Amino acid sequence: LECMPPSRRCESYWVTPWSVCLSQIDYDEGVGMHEKIAVMHSGTCVLRLELCPHRSFKKFSYIRSPENELLGAMQTLEKYRPLQSTRSHYAIYGKQPLSGCQTISLEGIMLYHWATLTRPAFSLDAKMRMEGSYKGDSAWTISLQLGLPPPRWVVKNKKGGAAIVPRSGDKKSHQYVIAPGVDPGLVVCGTFAQLLALDELRL
Repeated sequence: LECMPPSRRCESYWVTPWSVCLSQIDYDEGVGMHEKIAVMHSGTCVLRLELCPHRSFKKFSYIRSPENELLGAMQTLEKYRPLQSTRSHYAIYGKQPLSGCQTISLEGIMLYHWATLTRPAFSLDAKMRMEGSYKGDSAWTISLQLGLPPPRWVVKNKKGGAAIVPRSGDKKSHQYVIAPGVDPGLVVCGTFAQLLALDELRL
């Protein structure tokens, strides 16, 4: 994402947590408005996620600029609502043209299949791979840590540590600590794609 370029030094981003899902209805298809998630850097909003309502299935979540420009989207790749005991996949789409990957059109804008997150059965260690011309970069691991909300993560790529996401001091937001040279937009979208993949599971 042009609004969140990789840096030559460690950078911190502050991200609004997704609300806790209170629904225990197995067949709930997601009711309500999209929830807005702000991504802040040095006190300025650089990105906004619009997550589909909890327990949604086959609905898009949107990646937007602070000016409301559509930059990408996230959606399940499953035909049927998955079980916890089965593997599932979630797609991340972006505007950057990529050769050799699938495309979709949203709001009149062509989006390219940027990355795929795979949620293994009975595991909090998701795998993420790049698509298209970046398909060789497939060694991302997004590890959701057990504990009280907001969630915490450790993100690794084939070069080693890519990011850590502890709770902020006030425990009201995510603090994304991004390693030098790592794409912060990909890390943020990957972690929230994992939450979306877990949220859509059949109860």
